[in-house]
Amino acid sequence: MSLKRPISALVLALAAAATLAACGGSNNSTTASTTAGDGATAGQPPQVSGFYDGKSVDYLLTDISTEKDAKALSDFYKAPVNATPKLGTVPDSSLAKLYLFMNGVKGPNPFGYQPNVLDSVPGEAAYSPLWRVYAVTWSDSATPEELKSEDDILAAEKAGELTIEKTPLVKNSPVVGG
Repeated sequence: MSLKRPISALVLALAAAATLAACGGSNNSTTASTTAGDGATAGQPPQVSGFYDGKSVDYLLTDISTEKDAKALSDFYKAPVNATPKLGTVPDSSLAKLYLFMNGVKGPNPFGYQPNVLDSVPGEAAYSPLWRVYAVTWSDSATPEELKSEDDILAAEKAGELTIEKTPLVKNSPVVGG
């Protein structure tokens, strides 16, 4: 995987997303969206929609490995996301992958781009409710399109259209429907 964007840019972008959310920034959606902030039950974690293997899936966002990101996501979704630093110590072999788009097609993620893409769902050997976050960035020369599977993302990376960066972030986000 390419490592062109520094991880500090991801942290700055999360802070910017929290600032936009606090200022009432809009959240355009595509075919998948978030339900939190739009009538979520008070005190409940946000339910988020993303993609897996070309289909829409829903998952809860209960915990993330850093305090700063927990606050930013809680502000963005207007629902509680817990800071759980020990998530950051879980070995990658025990984690599934979540692809977070940093640019490209407009959509509902905290940065204003397309829904996240998951690499597995319950019932598959690779599934875990604990997700390592991978930042996906379209190259300047590419024409972004909505990608709905890990295979699509990896093919676009191989074609030089985007880069994928492993971040230090780990989320507890069990899939609840789809």
